[in-house]
Amino acid sequence: MNTTMESGGDDKEEDPKYNYVIGQFSIEAKDIPMSTMTFDRIAFLDDRLLFLSVFAEKSRIKQLRALMAGSVKGVSMNCRGLRCFRPTEVREHIRKGQNPTYGGRDPYRLFPGTDGYTMKRKDLDYGMSHATFASNDPGFMLVTSPVALFKQIKRSTIKNPITAPFIPEWLEYMDKELREARLLEEAYCHRCECSVFAAGTMALQRIIEKGLKAGEITIPPPPVHEKMLKQISFIVQNPVV
Repeated sequence: MNTTMESGGDDKEEDPKYNYVIGQFSIEAKDIPMSTMTFDRIAFLDDRLLFLSVFAEKSRIKQLRALMAGSVKGVSMNCRGLRCFRPTEVREHIRKGQNPTYGGRDPYRLFPGTDGYTMKRKDLDYGMSHATFASNDPGFMLVTSPVALFKQIKRSTIKNPITAPFIPEWLEYMDKELREARLLEEAYCHRCECSVFAAGTMALQRIIEKGLKAGEITIPPPPVHEKMLKQISFIVQNPVV
């Protein structure tokens, strides 16, 4: 039996791709008035802005970029309209079949980081633009994943390499130890999964050595190639007289 909604059956189910909460923020800076702007993604930690995705007029995006560069003193952001959660909190709620309703933090008053930001802008119609601002902090991770962690560890030890070996098979152990030591800390996020990495070469070396001594990680044997085994087997079975 066909059924229709009270509105006459013309209502369509909302596309989940566009079904998300957006927030608003205003900038406070001495003698620089700036009206409210809209954002759809944000990440912060300890009241420090790490990542922002914003939609506004081109001229206001340019003004925001200048303010985020750090040349203006006393800049702060007042945000409202949504609550942010750490990615593990969101995954735990999803695992339990719940919506994130407790925990998390409101991005009420945030401050730009001292390392500045990398901006990427896409110009749209009617004089509008969409822009993202990602922190230039060397420890900022835009994505929290095993691959991103492996790249971050490699990148952070270029100047001072780890003397102990480091292999991808240890990532699960490294992730756990870094989190426990608060050397890898998830940011409070909305529609993104960012983290801050703060481990130096010495800290990484201690974690690896601790794991090797405790047997939590091991150095795997070198790979044995099947072709080489066949050659050795042939020689053994057919010795040269």
